[in-house]
Amino acid sequence: MKIPQHLASHIQQYQQDNIIGLFPQPLFNTTLDLDADEVAYLKSAPMRDVGNGQSSEDPHILSKTPKLYEQVSNKADLFISKLEYDFPVKMQTSWTNLHKKGDWCHNHIHTNSMISGVLFLDTPPNTGEFCLKTPGSSGSRLFTSVFTFNYKKSNIYNNETYRVIPRTGQCLFFPSYMVHYVTANPQDLERWTVSFNFFAQGSVGDGINETEFPEVNNQCHDIFRRTQ
Repeated sequence: MKIPQHLASHIQQYQQDNIIGLFPQPLFNTTLDLDADEVAYLKSAPMRDVGNGQSSEDPHILSKTPKLYEQVSNKADLFISKLEYDFPVKMQTSWTNLHKKGDWCHNHIHTNSMISGVLFLDTPPNTGEFCLKTPGSSGSRLFTSVFTFNYKKSNIYNNETYRVIPRTGQCLFFPSYMVHYVTANPQDLERWTVSFNFFAQGSVGDGINETEFPEVNNQCHDIFRRTQ
């Protein structure tokens, strides 16, 4: 017989010498099917220099690639569902990133967003890692953020950085407040990714506590169908 989650949590409270992991951070990992024509379009869109790499000039780039737009949106809904939440979300912004040899991305979060993510569009092996840090501006360590203590084995409590060795087609979703960065690309190969943000739609609460989220006009435009 399956024990309800709230009862299982109470049982853990009475287990002797037991550590209970509180308030974990979700990282949703999945894989998307890449259409060759859409990938080619994303890699041909106008880019701008951002100092340590390049990003697309279009801040709604996935709205031009209907197959990827639909897949990413469906996976965002699945992410919300797996967390046992019940509210709709919609993509707000999306943009491509190009990192050539020596390019990297600094520690940052995504403001004005709830869910962020990255699709590894064309990521050859050994072209850099995608890293997330524990919540907090300095990557808060357990007990104190001032000292770094030695540990016997890495685990979710003593490790302040989680590293992803990406593969082409892999897609990650995470809360927008999580600090993340990308290590430098050491290869003479281009690393292409697509970043995106989602926000809630509709309304939450009721009565004097109700809040309505405005609808964003960011519909998908099937440019391939229109140009055939």
